[in-house]
Amino acid sequence: MPTESEYADGKKFPRIKFLLDSDGDKILDDQEPAIISLTDSTGGTAGSDTLAALVNLAALTDSTTGTPNDVLAALTQLATLADNSGGAAGSTIIATLGRVLHTHFVSDMSKFTVNDVITDYKPGFAGRFLALDWITGVIPASTASKDATLVGHIESTIVTDSALALTTAGCDTIGKVVYGAVHSAAMEFTAAETISVLCTVSAADFVEGEGTIVLALQNDDMMDAIATLVAEQAKQITWNASNRNSIATIARELALQKTLNTVLTGSLSSLSDKIQEIIVALRNLNLIDT
Repeated sequence: MPTESEYADGKKFPRIKFLLDSDGDKILDDQEPAIISLTDSTGGTAGSDTLAALVNLAALTDSTTGTPNDVLAALTQLATLADNSGGAAGSTIIATLGRVLHTHFVSDMSKFTVNDVITDYKPGFAGRFLALDWITGVIPASTASKDATLVGHIESTIVTDSALALTTAGCDTIGKVVYGAVHSAAMEFTAAETISVLCTVSAADFVEGEGTIVLALQNDDMMDAIATLVAEQAKQITWNASNRNSIATIARELALQKTLNTVLTGSLSSLSDKIQEIIVALRNLNLIDT
């Protein structure tokens, strides 16, 4: 085995002990089996005399709120909806979509006295009072100079500008329509509140006539639901864009990893070649077996 010698400062260093074989060549005493050759299985291409620098990939910040695992989940497309509405698809939700009409037939206009015409009707949804209209029936008013004024109420509160003035002249033809004011103000009611229509003024009561009271209401519950769907669709569009960006980021990092692997295999090949050159040099010095 090698023995130790000393440097001038007293530190130990190994001293290799040589023996001579039968041909007078040097061999190492108690040497381990020699390395014969290296086989390059890296698949890389040996490069220059310099090993390429290994670059760490940038750390990714995971903001997906998902749970990472070893398997990418299959992406499932939404089922295609069959459109049987008969409507034309567009990109805008119209403002009048939630408009609801409630009709109340009046068989005898002579009953228009100072009293309720509709009492405590509950639509059952949160909404707004839009308008109060009249459509003359098959028996129009014929006695001249008769009138009545109808007013809408939410619970006990009068709906501003809801007064609908009916006169003989306005109701003297079958199908004649008397329009009330369209309210732009917030005439709101809750799902628990009721709507009534009262006859508040009658200077000269109608003698005959029939027709239909039309209540135009806005279903705000429906509109809120549609607005929520539109908002969620916008979020979905944003999420899809973010998702595409995340996938693109992953793809970029995988491409960097592939490039790094190529550099690494090339560096290992270069290292293998250099070790092989060292082995050859040691053989030429008869320091290792061939």
